Amino acid sequence: FNVIYRGPQKFAWAEIPLAEVKAIRHACGTSVNDVLLALVTATIRDYSEHHGDSVKGRLVRIMVPVNLRGSDGPANPGNHISLVPVTIPLGIHSPKRLLAAVHKRTEFLKRARAAELVSLFGGLIGVFPGPMQAFAGPMISRVPFTPFNMVCTSVPGPQFPLYLLGHKM
Repeated sequence: FNVIYRGPQKFAWAEIPLAEVKAIRHACGTSVNDVLLALVTATIRDYSEHHGDSVKGRLVRIMVPVNLRGSDGPANPGNHISLVPVTIPLGIHSPKRLLAAVHKRTEFLKRARAAELVSLFGGLIGVFPGPMQAFAGPMISRVPFTPFNMVCTSVPGPQFPLYLLGHKM
């Protein structure tokens, strides 16, 4: 998951009724995002084990976009997006225990106001002079590790067709 992929790419997906996700959420006292993060983690675990990789003691780092905008109303329109890094152990096979582990981590990040801290850090970078930002950008991109394995969001797509240059996307 942490390498540059060269070659043909394949895409696969599954559809899960939102009603089922919400039923799990209600039964376990978590959030829709927690259920989806647990599902993604279990899928990565199964994929890794299927390909002969040990998951014992391994973690997956998922970056989750969150909207920081409160209920400010029409005076402050638009989204204020930040990211929250959620680190989840891959070795948990029990769905209930995995969901509980995800919920524990996301609740901690909410209480710690991690999204606001990430947003603040990003804003602070913006106050540095342009030449300093230009110097730091390539340096940061050479870091030998990625801060996360993937991005996962449950934000719904548009509810109407979108077009680009007259072509339906």
